[in-house]
Amino acid sequence: MNQNKCGVYSFTHIPTGKKYIGSSLNCQRRYKSHLREIERLRDKAQFFHKEASKLGITNFKYEVIEYCEESERFERELHHIKLNNSFINGFNLMKNPTKSWSYDFSPEVRQKMSEKRKAFIKNNPESASLYSESIKSANASYAANTKDARWKKLRNARKSLTKQNHENNH
Repeated sequence: MNQNKCGVYSFTHIPTGKKYIGSSLNCQRRYKSHLREIERLRDKAQFFHKEASKLGITNFKYEVIEYCEESERFERELHHIKLNNSFINGFNLMKNPTKSWSYDFSPEVRQKMSEKRKAFIKNNPESASLYSESIKSANASYAANTKDARWKKLRNARKSLTKQNHENNH
């Protein structure tokens, strides 16, 4: 059975046609992993898992789009994300699956994040002010440390130049 092979898969929300495109070295195992994550739904769950839980996993159709070599996996996933427009009109948060550390949120996701942040601040003013103060403190600390590091570099460069000039003149 091909299910245990490397490939690109999709979850399609049947009522809207919106898709989540992914890839895995073992499509069957990844499918089961997605189902477990949707069922357990933790605070740190992926956007797709939260949406699938909210919309109902029974409203999604899973399919392996294509099987491929491991070396082609991300290239093929990117192809299908673009082909299905699942970054803008779907459940993918990344335009490029090879850069998992660099999320590039769609305008729709940015809007949802902004609304949630505003609602949190409105409903938790004491937490919001603590958060705001911690950000200010972190920024001030960063600025001070950065300034210190710059001054230290500048001082060392000055010392080095002075030393070189002194050696050249004697």
